[in-house]
Amino acid sequence: MFNLTKFKITPVAAAMMTLLSVQVLADDSTSTQIQDGDYNTAEVTQTAANFSTVTQSQTGNNNLAEAKQDDELNSHSLTTQLGNDNDASVLQEYGSGNQSDITQTGDGSLAVTEQEEEYDSTITVTQYGGVGSELNDTLVLQYYGSDNTTTVSQSGSGNIATSWQELQQGSNSSVTQIGTNNDLFVDQFDGSANQATLWQEGTANIATVNQYDAYEVMANIIQTGSNNDSVLHQEGANHSLTLISNGTGNTVGTGTLDGSYNNGGQYGSGQIAMLNQNGDYNEMNFRQEGTSANELYFDQEGIGNSLTSVQSGGGNTVKGYSNGDNGIVSLNQSGGGNWVDIAQVSGSGNQATVTQANFNQAAYITQTGNGNMATTIQN
Repeated sequence: MFNLTKFKITPVAAAMMTLLSVQVLADDSTSTQIQDGDYNTAEVTQTAANFSTVTQSQTGNNNLAEAKQDDELNSHSLTTQLGNDNDASVLQEYGSGNQSDITQTGDGSLAVTEQEEEYDSTITVTQYGGVGSELNDTLVLQYYGSDNTTTVSQSGSGNIATSWQELQQGSNSSVTQIGTNNDLFVDQFDGSANQATLWQEGTANIATVNQYDAYEVMANIIQTGSNNDSVLHQEGANHSLTLISNGTGNTVGTGTLDGSYNNGGQYGSGQIAMLNQNGDYNEMNFRQEGTSANELYFDQEGIGNSLTSVQSGGGNTVKGYSNGDNGIVSLNQSGGGNWVDIAQVSGSGNQATVTQANFNQAAYITQTGNGNMATTIQN
């Protein structure tokens, strides 16, 4: 089971306006709880209550709301908290077509949602922070299910979002963070046909995606702003990555030989990576290891861009483009049908280094500008 101890869980005081309600309801049942004040507790349990609804609304600080729905079909849990340092949790298990919604406004709040053995179910978590907001946490757990969807939205500063999916098939995880110094983690493993879509807008955000022991998974990472960073690890078969990074000083870490981000990259067979950066001082590090069909497409536009790509095993393919000044491209291919096509057009001080070893080798380099240098080593 997933370890929750590393997450911030605010203790709920035993005094001051405490309201506790536990309800076990039948089909087509509705539970509505409205609380105004601090240190309140709201709890609802529904068992085998199909087409039912839980609505929890709390205004104040340090409140706790919990909802649990078991063995249900097409049921809905809706939780809204206004204030600071509030906790909300929703558990849905052994059902299908269920929906969980948590909305929190304020600072320092925690949202935990869990779906076990759910099918065609949805989790939506929204956290809003004001000026100076910090450290809102979202933890989403989905396992032993299929065709589920997770959507997380955070705004403010210093937020943490974690989406964890295990043994899922055909499930999607979408996380959006707008602000500064936000951390985003997506783990998808032991599944197939899953997809992760990450959007970060602001400054100094970090996105980490782990997809392993999986088949046909997809990761889409979009970062706009400045000084954002992303790390990717894909392991299995038929994976794909799409990365769009716009801003200044962005870095993509996906497994290099220089000791940084060595846990990242694409491992297995049938990997495809498409990368695009638009801005200044961007850097890409990429590693692909497998048995067949490794491919890399990159496009950099700006000043001081750098790309390092390492491919080993399978039918390796690298294309490219590097526009602007001081762009550096270094490629290393070994084992398989290697092919490189690099075009750095316009700019000055561009460099391209290609090393190919074993099997079918080919390299094409075109550079236009001043002070360009190209080196190709084949053995």
